[in-house]
Amino acid sequence: MDTDWLIKEPIDFEHKKYVLLGYFKKIDKLLDQNKIYPTFIELSLHLASLQTLVKENAILYTNKDFKSFDDEVLMKDLLVRQIPTLSSNDTNEIDSIIKYSSSKFFEYFGIVKSYWSVIYDTISVSVKRNKKNLKSGIGYMTYNDKKTNTIYVWEYFISQVVPELSEYNNELTLIYSGDKKSHTFNEIVETYSTLTDKEKKQTPVFEMKVSDEYPMDETLIPLFKRKLMSYILQTVRLEHIKKYDQ
Repeated sequence: MDTDWLIKEPIDFEHKKYVLLGYFKKIDKLLDQNKIYPTFIELSLHLASLQTLVKENAILYTNKDFKSFDDEVLMKDLLVRQIPTLSSNDTNEIDSIIKYSSSKFFEYFGIVKSYWSVIYDTISVSVKRNKKNLKSGIGYMTYNDKKTNTIYVWEYFISQVVPELSEYNNELTLIYSGDKKSHTFNEIVETYSTLTDKEKKQTPVFEMKVSDEYPMDETLIPLFKRKLMSYILQTVRLEHIKKYDQ
């Protein structure tokens, strides 16, 4: 649902309640399947747009070309559109719609956030090789799907996209997925990795584990990315603090 849903014709409170009902039913179905993204990002954008509408009489939107289910909307991606001049009747209708929809969006954001937190906590991350080289920001992430006996291997690259806001991005590239018994990890790296020979030997290798089954694209991969990045950033900061204290 686009962020300009509220000002599209007809501007009618009952009609907009019906539109929202359909949207939130869609979210309910996705949550029943434990699919977190892109719903989490969409709700964040809707909430930010509603707040902008109240404060600045404008809506937020983005023209970003999303490349994955969990592609983040950064501050630099947000655009502002002033709403057209409205009649007094339309203004009153919109005020009623904002009051009603704001509480509903906050409610569902809280629900999705709860799902996010619960599933995030079921994920564990461990470093298998080269922990001393975490600062490089590149390496490998692996996950063994025991149900299908499939091993996944990604290359990761962590970059600081907005230095002044400390916004980071973890870009994953899947280099292999297949039967765990077909290749050793070293064979996969040597055959499919795009890193240099030196990087292949020195970059960290992480293993992800999860205690339950969840959708891969809409939930596990997005949360793996964030769990891995959080681990790296926290570890690097702690090392920096220890060195500073010494």
